[in-house]
Amino acid sequence: MMATAQTQAKEQISPKATAGFATRQLAARHEEPAWLAKLRGQAWELYQETPLPDRVNHLWRYSDPAAFVRPEGELLSETGEDAGSVREMRSIFDDADHSGEAICHNGRLSYAHLDPELEGRGVILGDLHTAARRHAGLVDPYLGRIVGAGHGKFEALNEALWQGGLFVYVPRNVTIEKPVHLLVTARNGLPF
Repeated sequence: MMATAQTQAKEQISPKATAGFATRQLAARHEEPAWLAKLRGQAWELYQETPLPDRVNHLWRYSDPAAFVRPEGELLSETGEDAGSVREMRSIFDDADHSGEAICHNGRLSYAHLDPELEGRGVILGDLHTAARRHAGLVDPYLGRIVGAGHGKFEALNEALWQGGLFVYVPRNVTIEKPVHLLVTARNGLPF
């Protein structure tokens, strides 16, 4: 059987050239700034170059690391937003005395509210993707710095493909008297 031109072209592309597809797709989907797209790309390369942890290693002696590796095509699966479940989650915050609340459901900001007086004092509450775009100076110095891609294979995968997350910024000398409630949920094995 004769190979098609598309099949031949696919075979000629090196794995290194296609390796960053998932990270580029995420960066485009969330309109991420160049510094974040670069961070994702570097983490993805490190993920691919790093071998699986040895099961003899203390951290992995009870788990098979290979069980956590998914085919590249399954890394960025999308799930739809269930308005009923978001409404139900918001009810958790009813009658609570607090300064703000935010829900990140299935990797997306579903709801956020912050006391307008706190917003006026420079407090920021929202999703991490938007914060990376609008407040790079507050996100870039810290994202991936405590446990970064260099810590291990799965840490690199997380840094390359994280989705969702909440961002809270409280300026120096600003005190929030009442709590800010944050809820992050995922269902059905949503990736990262």
